[in-house]
Amino acid sequence: MKKLIFAGLVILLAFALVTCGFTPNALGVDKEEIEYTNVVYSADGRSLTLYLDEGVPVTAAARALDREMAMLAHNLFEVVFMYDADGTAGGEKIARTSWVRGDAAGISGVERVGTTPAVGVNYAATSLTYGSGQTAAAVLFVGRRSDNTLLGMGRVFETNDGTGFVPGTIVSTTTRAVKFQIVALSAGASFDPAESSFKTANGETNNAFLSGQVPGTTGPSQYISVTDANTEIGTVNLSGTNFPVFTLDTTRAMNNAPTPIIHIAAEYEFLTTEDFVSGSPDPAYRMSAFLDSIIPHATAPSSEVSSPQFYSEGKLYFIDMPNEQFSIARIVTTERDTARVNVVRFKFDITGMTTSGYASFMFRSPVYAMTADPGASVPPTPALVWYLRPAYGSNIYDLDNGLRNYGGSILLGLGNLDYLQIVATSPK
Repeated sequence: MKKLIFAGLVILLAFALVTCGFTPNALGVDKEEIEYTNVVYSADGRSLTLYLDEGVPVTAAARALDREMAMLAHNLFEVVFMYDADGTAGGEKIARTSWVRGDAAGISGVERVGTTPAVGVNYAATSLTYGSGQTAAAVLFVGRRSDNTLLGMGRVFETNDGTGFVPGTIVSTTTRAVKFQIVALSAGASFDPAESSFKTANGETNNAFLSGQVPGTTGPSQYISVTDANTEIGTVNLSGTNFPVFTLDTTRAMNNAPTPIIHIAAEYEFLTTEDFVSGSPDPAYRMSAFLDSIIPHATAPSSEVSSPQFYSEGKLYFIDMPNEQFSIARIVTTERDTARVNVVRFKFDITGMTTSGYASFMFRSPVYAMTADPGASVPPTPALVWYLRPAYGSNIYDLDNGLRNYGGSILLGLGNLDYLQIVATSPK
């Protein structure tokens, strides 16, 4: 079963760009005596307003709201607007800002005139597609401040020209505010390969594929064997809780004389909650609609293998196994799918392994929102580095139980697991 990577993210988030000025003296109070803010959160957590010019007075309700909202998972925000007059690469006008809840937020440099001042600029897209005639795009990223985990993405869906919000994506000189509707990321292990974000090529029987060579070709190509059918998932009960365990069959390493190198390929795919809506999902909020707005960082994804830990009935346990039975999987490759930035790929080296055991691994993949360019905002706002990962905070080290828990670590089983005795200990 897929899980949200976080708890508490509201699916509808509004972000308002208000262009009309605010005059504090109209209140009949000296400006110096009032505390101002340029970002205001709605009482239900479903919207926020960002003022471009001057701010508004901070009320007691607004202060209380910040404390309440601090308990939610999402507290880091970044919005990017990009405009290119001729729709070709080069000369883009970029405006971006990022902030954490409780801090001031502001943005400048958003293009609203465009080539047809009477109409404005259409920010319907989440990324620029050069040569298509499209000239503008906007995207919102939402996540966790503690580790920059990306939790959701949003796009413009309503505007306000002073008479209230209506469906639309045109931002002009008369536009007072816009709303972003966001969709949450969804990922997780499962007992069913078809429902699991993590899949392997363990069931592949052609050693040529496993060693990285498809007959008649050159170069690594074992990712084509990562399928539902080749993903072998077992169940292991740890202190009363069942966990999916993904098998890496070391018997191939002992019986593969024609092909001495065995790498088991695997992939982990991030999608959105809209991808799992039955019936008629909205294509504007599926992962495919945001792929081009997720820009890979120059740094490759990283992974880490460790001894498994997990929660059961509210207690944290660690797997304690004899050294001769414990085998750490060797991840020789962690990389992105060049065509799908939401897919992280792995190769597990089980060459020569003759022991059996369990291990867990976690990973992260650094990305940007739309572009790494700080843009035209004054002062320039550096682009945040976000991370695609299966969980946030310390939850990344806890095993994913396949049933929507917060764990982000994948349990691997190497070799013959039937005879292994598992001892789980919990610190007192």
